[in-house]
Amino acid sequence: MELKLLSIGAVLLASCIVMILHEIPKTAVFFSLERRNHLGKQLLKSHQFIDPVGLIFSLTGFCGFSKSYMLRSKRTKDNIILGVVGYVTLILVSIVALLICKFGFGSVDNISNGKLFLFMVVQYSSIISFGMLITNLFPLMTMDMGLIIAGISREKYFSIIRNDYFIKMIFILCALLGIIRTFCVNEFLFLYQL
Repeated sequence: MELKLLSIGAVLLASCIVMILHEIPKTAVFFSLERRNHLGKQLLKSHQFIDPVGLIFSLTGFCGFSKSYMLRSKRTKDNIILGVVGYVTLILVSIVALLICKFGFGSVDNISNGKLFLFMVVQYSSIISFGMLITNLFPLMTMDMGLIIAGISREKYFSIIRNDYFIKMIFILCALLGIIRTFCVNEFLFLYQL
């Protein structure tokens, strides 16, 4: 029971960390591209990026999502840049967390009880950031793919807005069936074993 509670706490903490790390670079790039002021004030409120529903999806299927600052630019190229920054951030978080798990803790069998929670947080950070990467591949209007589509074609963006409900149902079905969860865990285990 204690290990289960520890695991739940590690997933929730890792999810919060990944959500914040995913949105901070996108927000910084957005403020830079739009030449807006008060980025510091926005970043001080980074807890606003934590989405309660995204936490539930992270806990149940490792496929959470964050609550993003409304990052729509009038310049189409900027939307593409913002979407790519989101993907690159998630890839980097996943790789760095994986490397910390692999080389920062030594053998999993030798991890002390004091370091177990920290290991679990880092491990889940890698898995959840990969799950968020997969989630952001769904062409929903609030995801990184939605930003890229908005940058490529406004007509296609309006098309995904019209089909948003249908796309969300496909995403929820994939999450409920455990497709994303299985894929993320297997990816982590495969890369960890290399």
